[in-house]
Amino acid sequence: TPVSIDLSAYAGQTVTAPFIDSDCVPGGRGGYMYSDCECNTAGTTVPETWPGDANYDLTVNFADICYIGAAYNLTGTPRATVDNSYSAFASTDWSSNSLYLVNAKHADCNGDGTINGLDSVAINLNYGMTHPFKNSTTHLVAQNISSTYPISITSTLDSVYYGQNLALSFNIGNSSMPVDSIYGIGFTLQYPDQLVDPSYTNQSSSASTLGTYGTTLMKLAKPVGNTIDLMAVRTDGQDALAVNGNVFTLHLKGNQQIMNDSVFNFTISNLKAITKTGYALAFANATV
Repeated sequence: TPVSIDLSAYAGQTVTAPFIDSDCVPGGRGGYMYSDCECNTAGTTVPETWPGDANYDLTVNFADICYIGAAYNLTGTPRATVDNSYSAFASTDWSSNSLYLVNAKHADCNGDGTINGLDSVAINLNYGMTHPFKNSTTHLVAQNISSTYPISITSTLDSVYYGQNLALSFNIGNSSMPVDSIYGIGFTLQYPDQLVDPSYTNQSSSASTLGTYGTTLMKLAKPVGNTIDLMAVRTDGQDALAVNGNVFTLHLKGNQQIMNDSVFNFTISNLKAITKTGYALAFANATV
């Protein structure tokens, strides 16, 4: 089982890494472990970019928005073709990286030489696409295991009827445990899509404690079956500090399929939250 650990978030620090290796439980076989270290200040050179895969993990999903936000307004060598099609485009390495030593050229999804909100178009167009080179290698990131921050979902209504609007507020931190620093957060929300009007489902960050949408914040909302991927990430290169409150709101409307005593369940999973340096933050799961 190959596992790689990116230690870029610990740059300048002394790191102690315990490795545990064991044999087969029934016995009779030995257990072996090989460790290898790579010092890489420039990141691995990848000659091609795939529009939408801003972090070059071979999959287009909400995590890619983080890399656009982290590299926002950076410029570099444009591709020969400005295109959002999910294809391999030859590209020249930029002189800067976004997160986790990923060359910033991958966040330039449309290839015009500037990283901005236009690059999120490719993510929406190619959402869920994977490369033929996708493998099962596990990539771990530096994570704060000493603190698990609270996240909660608050609904404006306890009961909903046909045509009625409701809003879900997603809040992180609290007065006794604010999130000390955060750059972006996203997750998959499981929701009763059959009971809501899909044409009205929309995400708002007008009162976000992370930043101001269109100025220091960008967002993504992508329905996938009975789930919706939600993401908000800053674009100014500065962490939001001591965060306690709403990060974004999801607006919904009941549809004609709502039966009496139907139960609406909303559950968060696949949560990813980072600081500007790529440090992963742990949050408790939330359900309403």
